[in-house]
Amino acid sequence: MVRECVRRVGSGYYEAKDGNRHWFQSGYEYERMQALDELGLVWWKNTKLRIPYFFEGRIRQYTPDFFVIGEDGTIYLEEVKGQLTEQDKVKAIYASAFCQKNSVIFSFLRRKELKTHPKDCQMKIETREVRLRLPVLNVN
Repeated sequence: MVRECVRRVGSGYYEAKDGNRHWFQSGYEYERMQALDELGLVWWKNTKLRIPYFFEGRIRQYTPDFFVIGEDGTIYLEEVKGQLTEQDKVKAIYASAFCQKNSVIFSFLRRKELKTHPKDCQMKIETREVRLRLPVLNVN
């Protein structure tokens, strides 16, 4: 039943418990918004944060889906994905480097993890999965 709900929801606005409206672009993002509200966490969608990364010969900008603050003050950047592409894996490498430099935790969440607390999500993308020579970019 959850799978049908996720497929039906495309994009629109989600009314958060704090009264703010957040734009979602997929059923997965919508489901994550609901979970973050149910967990009682402070969160934002579509932050102004841009992380530069290099893919297919160009420098691009990546914006994580969610900025979440845990009960203990830990900051999480989250990306919600149905499928992972090579480009997503490259984004994850640069996002992880940015997060390590800034004491932030980065996670790619798949469908089965959407209702999970951020502290229980681990980024499962290994840098060795991407067989590209990646230039070092200043991500601060």
